[in-house]
Amino acid sequence: MSKDSSSKPSVQKIFDSMDYGTVSEGQSLAKAWLMEHVENFGSFINGKLIGRNLEKSERISTGVNFSFSFALNKNEDYSTALSSSSSVFPKWSSLGGHARASVLYSIARQIQKHASLLSEVEALSRGVQVGNVREFDVPALIRTFYYYAGWAQIFETEFDSFKPYGPVVGVTSCSSPLTSLALFIAPALAAGNTVTLMPHVSNCMSAVLLAQLCSASGVPPGVVNVVPHDHSAPEACPAFTDSSVKKVAVIGSPIMGRSVLSASSLPRENHLMLLNRCNPMIVLDNADLDAAVDCIVDAAWVNQGQDPWSLSLLIVQESVYPTLKSKLSARIASLTVGGTFDKMADVSDSVVDSSLAKRLQEILISDPSADVVQPSGSSSSKWSPTVIFSASPPSAPVLQSCEVCPVLHVVAARSAKEAVAVANHCGGGVAASVWTESSAFAWESALQIKASTIWINSYGSLDAGVPISGRNSSGSGSFLGREGLLEYLEPVNVSTISSLEQNLSTSTSLLPSAPDAPAIDQTYKIFYGGGHKRPSSNSYRSVLDASGKVVAVIPESNRKDIRNAVEAAAKAQPGWWKRGAHNRAQIIFNLAEKLEARKRHFASALQQIYQNADLGKCLEEVEECVKLLFHYAAICDKAVQSSSQCVGNMTVVVLREPLGVIAITYCAAVGNALAGLVALIGAVIAHGNVCVVTTDIQCSSPALELAQLLEAAEVPAGVVNILSGEALTLLPTVAGHMDVNAVWCAGSVQKANAVLKEESAKSNLKLCWVQEQVLSPIKSRQMYEMRASQSKAIWLGSLASF
Repeated sequence: MSKDSSSKPSVQKIFDSMDYGTVSEGQSLAKAWLMEHVENFGSFINGKLIGRNLEKSERISTGVNFSFSFALNKNEDYSTALSSSSSVFPKWSSLGGHARASVLYSIARQIQKHASLLSEVEALSRGVQVGNVREFDVPALIRTFYYYAGWAQIFETEFDSFKPYGPVVGVTSCSSPLTSLALFIAPALAAGNTVTLMPHVSNCMSAVLLAQLCSASGVPPGVVNVVPHDHSAPEACPAFTDSSVKKVAVIGSPIMGRSVLSASSLPRENHLMLLNRCNPMIVLDNADLDAAVDCIVDAAWVNQGQDPWSLSLLIVQESVYPTLKSKLSARIASLTVGGTFDKMADVSDSVVDSSLAKRLQEILISDPSADVVQPSGSSSSKWSPTVIFSASPPSAPVLQSCEVCPVLHVVAARSAKEAVAVANHCGGGVAASVWTESSAFAWESALQIKASTIWINSYGSLDAGVPISGRNSSGSGSFLGREGLLEYLEPVNVSTISSLEQNLSTSTSLLPSAPDAPAIDQTYKIFYGGGHKRPSSNSYRSVLDASGKVVAVIPESNRKDIRNAVEAAAKAQPGWWKRGAHNRAQIIFNLAEKLEARKRHFASALQQIYQNADLGKCLEEVEECVKLLFHYAAICDKAVQSSSQCVGNMTVVVLREPLGVIAITYCAAVGNALAGLVALIGAVIAHGNVCVVTTDIQCSSPALELAQLLEAAEVPAGVVNILSGEALTLLPTVAGHMDVNAVWCAGSVQKANAVLKEESAKSNLKLCWVQEQVLSPIKSRQMYEMRASQSKAIWLGSLASF
């Protein structure tokens, strides 16, 4: 048999050149699985693939130019999937913890058995390197299901006062990694919910395969459904307006997250989001630069830089900037860019989003003065790893371009303090990293950076037991850990402060008649920054009782007052948190003492605005307020402040830190003019936050009376700020303020939810909590702690010397 000698180089030529040969990973398992469905690939509903005729199918091209036919009948598929999910929910949620744990354990075992198949399918779908999927994504997937199998086993003892929400919808974008599927499925199933996944249609193969593995593991039909979506028109998707859906979770781009939020009929607080934003790394002058460079490459381009926690901004101290620039440029230039299944490639240039190459060129054009480094041999027609040593200031919009395309921007900072300030300005809030040999610098920087996950001298480590969350523009809510499970639970019995509920009998008038004018002017002032101020509007309204008599003259706040109060609160928050739990407890105890001493005065103020209320009932409400303040003072140093655990060779410290500035909107519809307000204010300040309170004019007089006690109790200026006015009218201003980290609303649920959803779609995605009646903080302590604080995980690497 003759051989074509020209097709292969000679042995002599091989030894002369010493070039690397081509070594490819196998993909036979994935192609064999796909060949079973490649001509009619459809949604996974009720435990099976729904095949349809090819007239309704779409031709889909994956990240490695592998195309297949996908049958998608949107309205019918969504309706069938959600109906199935809703009907099977009672059966699945009623299973005991051990039964659900057995199923989750079986899923983890099935994934272990089919790890190679899952890795190849994910690589074929997204274009990422199969080695990265096999080494990182699949083990993380397995670990997550094992972890939540444990929580399911002890669910009945640890969460006996909670119940599952109901059917849940999980949405992922075309670039979302395989691990994002576990962030939805595992905690939701462990809590007793049912799940409908909505991956992007171009990246749905892994989701369908995982759903098949779930079905093979004993998950009842309908508990896990997969209905891919093209995300072109979320407002037209019936899944977001279906009344059976109780929670929506999103992992993906900010544009997709905001569009889902706008289209959904659920309240703002029923949305979990982890969105791709700018994630910074700080390299200080005493860092190990060689180790940092290797870590930078992995952090920026594992999974092609499209994870929500991928590195996108490098902040280098000026004294080592030239050295690191030289080392990083040499490292990037030496990278080998190749195909998905090429073992010799460092990074794959096959991406599921074909527009990335065009967007990359647009970014380079927008910053023409920057030094750009790419691997040698990179083509402008394809996406490739790109480092931009930018001459633009840190405030330049181009540094936020990680939302548009995964690139790495490098900027300089003069000091560690400036580097942290730049990181907080540009960072999205998901993750950050600090590189330094000084443990003091590392720890202080980690505490100051506004992100949920901080890595010290490392990057990208995740574990199912360690929570990660979005903040501000990068989302809201927690994923992974105990907190991730609590996101899919709600209290069984909701206990409110309803036993003290009174009906307000007040009304307002712009100008009272002359005979009704009080003998002594008792005009109140708004309170912020530690002082009583006149409203910027110079407008007041009279509060009338049921007989039409004037009981108070209340100031009417406007947007400027909101701005001033938020500025005062933001200035006071760091100092209030640094005071420590014991000092905060003493101040709250002091406030309770002052309220106890003036309880008859406050009871009289309540009696004036309540209809047919006797003084005894009003005294009970004031005594309840004293009790609540004692409760908050008691838990100041009893709440869980931190925990630590070992993950591999790393130590993880998980802190509970305050949200920051919390805006409280208190409507007259609540009824409890004082007790409910004290319950909310106490929860805020006990956990180290500060608050800006806006109350309806009809119920403002007790709140403004309380403001006078704050000075006597030595509450620091700016910690509690109280404004009066039309609460719902002021809510858009409060919710749209970028320095407000969370919004709590009491009363007028429908109107408040509508305003919060509209403002969240325009500004940062701050945490929201809306209640019809204020929950009892004594019986719902865990709920208040979750709403008033957030997790921060600090990963500390260990040396290899021992």
